[in-house]
Amino acid sequence: MLCLEVACWGTFVIYDCTHCYLHHGHPSKHPAKHLKRYHLNHHFKVQNKVFGITSSLWDIIFGTLPPAKTSHQKN
Repeated sequence: MLCLEVACWGTFVIYDCTHCYLHHGHPSKHPAKHLKRYHLNHHFKVQNKVFGITSSLWDIIFGTLPPAKTSHQKN
């Protein structure tokens, strides 16, 4: 039982650190840079989709992936 609790807390800490880094860090390498762009889309472009923070797995499962391409129109 203790192992399960440690695993849950460890997973939460990794998730929370990743979330904080995606908001405040400046990643330059592909995986982190992609995750930051993916996550910030949730906050600023498509708030009703893109709920995955450290992975798009749950967005695939629940059908909340963002549109394939977001178009930017200038008026």
